[in-house]
Amino acid sequence: MRYPAPRCAARCAALTPPPPPPRSAARRRIPISCEFEGKLAEVGDDAAKRIAWQKEQGARTSFPRVIRAGYSNLNLINFFTAGADEVRAWTIKSGSTAPQAAGVIHSDIQKNFIAAEIYPYEAFKEHGSEAELKAVGKMRTQGKLYEMADGDVAYFKHNS
Repeated sequence: MRYPAPRCAARCAALTPPPPPPRSAARRRIPISCEFEGKLAEVGDDAAKRIAWQKEQGARTSFPRVIRAGYSNLNLINFFTAGADEVRAWTIKSGSTAPQAAGVIHSDIQKNFIAAEIYPYEAFKEHGSEAELKAVGKMRTQGKLYEMADGDVAYFKHNS
């Protein structure tokens, strides 16, 4: 039985796998040594010991580069929330708006979103406190259309 041309073309297109994505700078190979990473894991969780052992070996762990490349290839970014006793990192798709980012924390915050107080983490490192950020004008209030940037620190205002 022969299919009419449009139906056959659509069927063939559905069965054909998509072409591989073009190799870009973000999709580069990262050398990693499982033996080195395993020995580094045996050193323990003490950061000073890990740094000293890496200097002694003359090599560095590849995990931070692998994580950054993974986030880049998956089009993901981080934003932070900070309270008096806790700082938390949240992962969202690049291009997410402030309400969408709030929805990662809880759907009620997204649904009842009013505004977000936003400041970049780099500015916080530079000035040292939220009060100083407000004084120099680095903390800003953003609405529903604000697109979150990698490294933003956010405080979401919402109706309960």
